[in-house]
Amino acid sequence: MSDEPQSRPSIHPAVVLAAYGEELCRGARVAIFGDATLPLADELLTRGARLVHVYDGEPGRVAEAGARQHDRSIFFAPLPESGDIGVRDGTFDVVFVPDLTFVPDPARLIALAERVLSSAGAAIIASPNGESEAPLLNVPEYRTPPGYYELYDLVSAHFSCVRMLGQAPFVGYTVAEFAADDPDPTIDTSLADAEGKEADWFVALASQRDVRLDTFALIELPLGPSLSEGISLPRASSARAPEPGAEEAGTVLVDVVDAEREAALEALRQQEQLVKEERFRADQATQQLGSSREELALLRERCVTLQRALEDEEGRRGASEAEVERLRHNPEWAALRERVQTLEEASRRIGDEQEREVARLESLLRERGQQIQGLEAEVARRDKLVREMVAGGMLGRTDVPANGREATADLTARLDHMAGEAAQREADLVAARWRIAQLERERTQAR
Repeated sequence: MSDEPQSRPSIHPAVVLAAYGEELCRGARVAIFGDATLPLADELLTRGARLVHVYDGEPGRVAEAGARQHDRSIFFAPLPESGDIGVRDGTFDVVFVPDLTFVPDPARLIALAERVLSSAGAAIIASPNGESEAPLLNVPEYRTPPGYYELYDLVSAHFSCVRMLGQAPFVGYTVAEFAADDPDPTIDTSLADAEGKEADWFVALASQRDVRLDTFALIELPLGPSLSEGISLPRASSARAPEPGAEEAGTVLVDVVDAEREAALEALRQQEQLVKEERFRADQATQQLGSSREELALLRERCVTLQRALEDEEGRRGASEAEVERLRHNPEWAALRERVQTLEEASRRIGDEQEREVARLESLLRERGQQIQGLEAEVARRDKLVREMVAGGMLGRTDVPANGREATADLTARLDHMAGEAAQREADLVAARWRIAQLERERTQAR
């Protein structure tokens, strides 16, 4: 292929990538590394991109694109050889490379795309299939494109998750029932030749996480002069004369096709294994969902029960508040409050009087106790005197003074009288305490 691009058709295969990656572009910041004159930026903006930055290594194309009338959300800038485009790392959510061959060093461009892409973003990198004999659209030829495996190695060196796609032509008619609301499409390729179905473009969907898009999509292009200018129909193999070495080239091509078929079968087996694992996880999720639904039903029943209990409690509370309000305005309630207050005041007054009486009685008891102690001391002295008199043989003698005997008898009588008074005071004290306790109980009951 030559280094200078040929004339460009008015439509480019890259617009198909805008439709295919529409899910990634809604509300996203998008960067395009490629031809600034392509309609890809406008198409991405139409499909929901928030802003689009286009970087092209040809200043002439950048100036031409900037001179055209375009949306203010589209920015055109040159792509320097150093790769420093003046943005911080992780600025963009999606990166498009519509044709990897437009730069002399594809590896450096992919490294730049990986650097400016956010950790959750994705890159869509396309490269023409150099072995496609009759592409649907003739596009400019920049440089010799990498093959399928070369493209995969270039992209996988910078991204942990790479999905390889093929963009192949599809020409046909649509037969649809006019009255159908939402028909199910049917794809029939039985009329097409088995030969010449190789992909025109190899596309890599690259990311640092497992980004997935549709595994199979048919995207219709606008039919008109713009498409007819660039379309090229497959050439019949019978119209060409066999060239020297064609048999060997065909053998090599068959080997490549076989290798690609084996790789596709291996990928299919891996996909089947993933489907089985997904089904197993789906079954587990279904069981967990059933258990969660049962638990949710039990929780709902419990919530209903608690709601009913709460309503009953609120009803009882309302009735109690109404009853309290009714009693508050009841004259009997006011009279009862006044009676309780009167009883409390009387109880306090009687309690004070009883406390004073108890204090007086206790003081009197202490005085009587002191007198009793004095009398007991006198009795003890007289008793000692009597014992001494008995021991001295004076008791019973006629010469013992009569006043001594009378004093002893009088002292004994006084002692007995005071003991009786002390017992009476003790009984009065016990009765007063009992009365105080009874008044306290009455006051508590009145409350």
